[in-house]
Amino acid sequence: MIPATLSPVSRLALLSTVGATLWLAGCHSAPRKVPDAPPAVEGSAPGPAYGKPAPGAGWSPTLQTARGQLESRLKGTGVTVDRSTDNRLWITLPGDQSFEANRSALKPAARSALDQVAVVTGKIPNMDVRIVGHTDSKGSVAANNALSLDRAASTRDWLVARGFSPVRIAVAGRGAQDPVGSNDTDAGRAANRRVEILIGERTAATPPSPAAR
Repeated sequence: MIPATLSPVSRLALLSTVGATLWLAGCHSAPRKVPDAPPAVEGSAPGPAYGKPAPGAGWSPTLQTARGQLESRLKGTGVTVDRSTDNRLWITLPGDQSFEANRSALKPAARSALDQVAVVTGKIPNMDVRIVGHTDSKGSVAANNALSLDRAASTRDWLVARGFSPVRIAVAGRGAQDPVGSNDTDAGRAANRRVEILIGERTAATPPSPAAR
């Protein structure tokens, strides 16, 4: 309830603030749950495939602002920008726009999206980045495992070339273990050829996560 003693100008300002807050809350879906420590493929950075936030890290105003800017810049591209349940920024590059089948080279749309990620998040202080690559199920397990790691590495290399510190980025692969679509259809396989980027903030006293490759 808005107090009746407020002036018309104050009432309007309060209504605008409340409306903006409700609008922002409605625009964002619930945080995405990070998988429970699935094993990464050989050659990945140590620890769980999706990594974990540094002790004391949380969802900061900096990450909230970055999320809003990325959602605006990447609107209509198919790239999703979420908040994870452990308070990291979770960016997913869609497979059909990111990689050809059996290839780890980034397609133009993925490179363009990563340029926006670099502009918006590249200067976040005390940043930790985890990049997880995925494939569809065609081909051997060994080949898919290596390919998923190569896709994560390609993504890392593009970001490093645009100013990211390589010691702040850890890469991991999951092969075809985490499908988000049916591997029996072209559309499903394309969706599975994706890369996920999780960006969090560590405390100043916490060392960056160990990187790989």
